[in-house]
Amino acid sequence: MKKLFALVLALALVLSCSAMAAIWPDGTPTVYIGYGAGGGTDTAVRPVIAEMAKYLGETINCSNMEGANSAVACDYVLGEAHNGYNLFATGTGGFSSYPVYAYSDSSWQDWISLHPYSGPAVVYANVDSGIKTTADLLAHLAEGNNFGVGAYGNGPHTQFEAIMAAAGQAAPTYSLFGSCGDTGVAVIAGDVKVGASSLSAVIDYINSGMVTPIFVTCADPFEFATGTCPSVVTEVPGTDAIPNLNETWPIMIPRDTPAEIVDALVEAFNAAIETEAVKEFAASKRYSMIGDGLSHVSFGALSVALACGWSPLPVSIPVVVVAALLLLRMTERSRMGADAAIAVTSASALAVGIIVTSLTTGMTTDVDSYMFGSILAMDRADVALSVGLSAAVLALFVLFYHRLFAITFDESFSRATGVKVGLYNTLLSVLTALTIVLGMRMMGAMLISSLVIFPALSAMRVLKSFRGVVVCAGCMSVISFCVGLTASYLLGTPVGASVVIVNLLVFLACCALSRIRRRG
Repeated sequence: MKKLFALVLALALVLSCSAMAAIWPDGTPTVYIGYGAGGGTDTAVRPVIAEMAKYLGETINCSNMEGANSAVACDYVLGEAHNGYNLFATGTGGFSSYPVYAYSDSSWQDWISLHPYSGPAVVYANVDSGIKTTADLLAHLAEGNNFGVGAYGNGPHTQFEAIMAAAGQAAPTYSLFGSCGDTGVAVIAGDVKVGASSLSAVIDYINSGMVTPIFVTCADPFEFATGTCPSVVTEVPGTDAIPNLNETWPIMIPRDTPAEIVDALVEAFNAAIETEAVKEFAASKRYSMIGDGLSHVSFGALSVALACGWSPLPVSIPVVVVAALLLLRMTERSRMGADAAIAVTSASALAVGIIVTSLTTGMTTDVDSYMFGSILAMDRADVALSVGLSAAVLALFVLFYHRLFAITFDESFSRATGVKVGLYNTLLSVLTALTIVLGMRMMGAMLISSLVIFPALSAMRVLKSFRGVVVCAGCMSVISFCVGLTASYLLGTPVGASVVIVNLLVFLACCALSRIRRRG
């Protein structure tokens, strides 16, 4: 009976997988995004489409087809066969403007629309313009200066029109740049001094200090990495009466699409919007696993230093810094992926360390302390060097905070705006290398990478802003280390392992707190 039940269950799974694979048997579906790459609609819908594709086990292409405030893509999809292979993505502000500007005859009745989330627009200024407040903005526009938007009738444009009316000031002359992302680039470049975009399109520019936010169109202030931006409701009296200050970015399906395809897309959409997209500073630049690789390089250098009778720490620092720079160059200029480069370097360095150790001193207490950590392995010179280098790491991070943030989240744009991406990538690699070497004496080569990964993951479970995550992760790291060190002393356990266990408990607690908050 059990075998028959297992056979039926396996058959059901095979049939369900076959049915899922048959959603698009004749090719790959495409979502035509009505605005340019990097715009508000583009940045809003792509993550949702990616999760939908993952859920369905299919490939869903995305193609930017801008023009006439997304009407070009709209009419193209309506003109193609309504068989589920052609979908459309737009913004509600732009779509609703079609009858006003005679862009298209399409209306909401032609579509089944899936709205993942809503978001505000943000009004911002060039950092060198001297425009920092709403009063500065209104005075600048009263002088006849242009205001940048992606297109007539898109969400930020229609919202700003209503805001200007509430302020009792005539609408400005607009400069059109095709998308919200391109508007941000134009403001940074100084083509216009002020503009408005969907927040999702320019949030990285604001967080990295490339533009100055004036106000957001949501009801509450917004916390950027550079500070708190006020709500338009408190800046311009009367705007609290304006409906739909937020915009949504729907994925649109022609209404007469076959029901089975619509059902599959709706199911995938509902699953996609439940997933949590995590933005992690280290992970987005692949610096989580690099900590593990560099710790093994450090172990190899320490083994050679011990075999030669040299002081380990001064030898390890330059070796690991060079290894970090080589890893950076390997991932940038060769066909080898980042994970493969780290694995090759890590395994090779560890093998060198083990062979050198076995041919000289053997696995002595000194070597064991480097592999698994021992606070007693540090002498006064090591402590003094560690304090000095720790202060240097903190100072460099604070000094170049905005640049490091910018290259982490949008390296291509940073390079286009003149940021020396190579220099700051090198700086980030050096800071990572120094952090690994300094912590390895107490944590050990096998466990040091946990200090790079755990605090950041824990902080991201309870906080959303980049600055909050950085500060919280630093505090968690220090507190967890102190608690682990105390527990190691009281229980007679290894320091590194004790610290990792404390970090694990903190991470689990943060996960539980995050889940409670979501359900609440």
